[in-house]
Amino acid sequence: MVASYGEGFGIARWHDAAAVIEAARHMGLADITRWTTPETVQQFLDSDQWIALVAVESDPPEDLRTPHILGCIIGGLEEEGRVWIELLAVSPSHRRRGIGRALITHLEGLVREMGYRALFVDLDDTNPDAYEFYRAVGFEDAGVIREYYYDATDAIVMSKRLL
Repeated sequence: MVASYGEGFGIARWHDAAAVIEAARHMGLADITRWTTPETVQQFLDSDQWIALVAVESDPPEDLRTPHILGCIIGGLEEEGRVWIELLAVSPSHRRRGIGRALITHLEGLVREMGYRALFVDLDDTNPDAYEFYRAVGFEDAGVIREYYYDATDAIVMSKRLL
């Protein structure tokens, strides 16, 4: 079921890890397969440890068999009421249209109903656009992890309380 958001797109829960990974790769996360695989993501989705959402065109072209994915988010459900945003990507041609905000908002609503208390995200300290986006949707700084990523860059950890 697709929940209508914004102009021209909706949000749906998605269970096809390969499609989400491929979409994220085309949206700018070219290195995604360095830190996960479709098989790993599928295991987490199948076990309900992760939730995947996609933003899709409200009226996709008739020749498409599956909706055109405009953006995606995966939330990892953890103990202690935490949800980690494992990935968030929006197609470059559809950025600044509210898709990222809608994906965050929809994920927040789902996990809040499930009793989760906070969202967390780690992001590369060399990505000021991502940092500003998360600040704009209500995240606050929670710390820094030195040399966190495979290329030894630092991670900025941000959080947002839900309850």
